[in-house]
Amino acid sequence: MTNRNNQLMTINQNEKPFTNFVRKALLAFDVTLPDKILSAIDHMRKQVNVMKHEEGLELDHFVSEADYKSALDALESFWNELMNREEYA
Repeated sequence: MTNRNNQLMTINQNEKPFTNFVRKALLAFDVTLPDKILSAIDHMRKQVNVMKHEEGLELDHFVSEADYKSALDALESFWNELMNREEYA
């Protein structure tokens, strides 16, 4: 739940995928991020979930160095985008 312009807003934290929840939470504050950032984060979340839950884990289920770098770049971009939109009172 968040309060914006004296209006209480409820956001479903169980929404799938989790990045949809993040997108809606940011929209409550009039913030949008490029889809490629949230898509890259969602991709890594899916890969990690496969590694955590698959019984017959195959080599291609493991995160490669390139996947790891891509995820780090997406997380860095996420925070940089938010930082660039920050307004100081």
